[in-house]
Amino acid sequence: QRSKTPNIRISRMPHGPTITFRVEQYTLRAQVRASLHKPPLDMNKYIHQSPLVILNNFEADILAEKRHLKIASLVFQSMFPAINVKTVKLGDCKRVLLLNLNEDNETIELRHYLIRTKPVGVNRSIKRIITTSKLPNLQSAEDISEILNARSGYATSDSEMEADAQVELPRVKRARKEPITAHQRSAVCLTEVGPRMTLRVIKVEDGVFGGEVQYHAFETRSQVEVEALRAKHNEKERLRKERKAKQEENVQRKRELEESKRELKLAKRKAREEAAARGETVEDDDDEEVDSEEDDEADDDAESVDGGVADDDNDEEDEEADDE
Repeated sequence: QRSKTPNIRISRMPHGPTITFRVEQYTLRAQVRASLHKPPLDMNKYIHQSPLVILNNFEADILAEKRHLKIASLVFQSMFPAINVKTVKLGDCKRVLLLNLNEDNETIELRHYLIRTKPVGVNRSIKRIITTSKLPNLQSAEDISEILNARSGYATSDSEMEADAQVELPRVKRARKEPITAHQRSAVCLTEVGPRMTLRVIKVEDGVFGGEVQYHAFETRSQVEVEALRAKHNEKERLRKERKAKQEENVQRKRELEESKRELKLAKRKAREEAAARGETVEDDDDEEVDSEEDDEADDDAESVDGGVADDDNDEEDEEADDE
């Protein structure tokens, strides 16, 4: 944790855009877990499954008026694989990522929930049996009704759920050590597992971490300044492409040089073998020394181009720091 407000930068590969969020408030996952009465014990088992992304209050008229919020919604949607509601398996829906837009201050509330189902309409003893893989110990009882009556004093569910929160689960093939949940009324429960964040869009850029600024929450520029910055970015992009083209040309030239040297060495080796077969002696020349000098020159050219590209990247980072 930092004393200053942290920022989050998210970029969509490979062409952008890049969006910067200011984290107004946040709660860590461990803190959320500590506040739960019954925290889930198997959270790591579901963390690798894609969540259901729910965008609340991201209305079409709001997104049409405020383009930076539309870009933010598209970035969040592209962070996770798309889910086909017609072919998705109910057992694969284990998490929910809720994003709520506050239109007044343009903040985005992020919440992360774990989806769990609980059977309803049965008493606590039966629920304990059908939701676990362990069977009760029947050694001291003549009938299972003695176990059920001893553990429960009432025949209703321990928590009454609303009717719209109850669903009927379809019949699925149950794996070993999984609870029985086929064709029974169950209540859908959402358990918050964190992290919890309040985000604000402060900057939107074209490209990946270094393009033209499309939106800034704290800075406004005139049309003349926008055109000047655009021309500056275009010039830097042109120089970068020239350096890259020169580097590729040097690499290709070095490959061709190595290929020619390889063919020359093979020809000389073949000539020496033929001369040795005839009983003649052939003296070695100084080609190896010349080849090594040519290799050094090609390496120097490639290193100079790489250094130019690195300097260009450093300049872009400095400019981004100045813009922020």
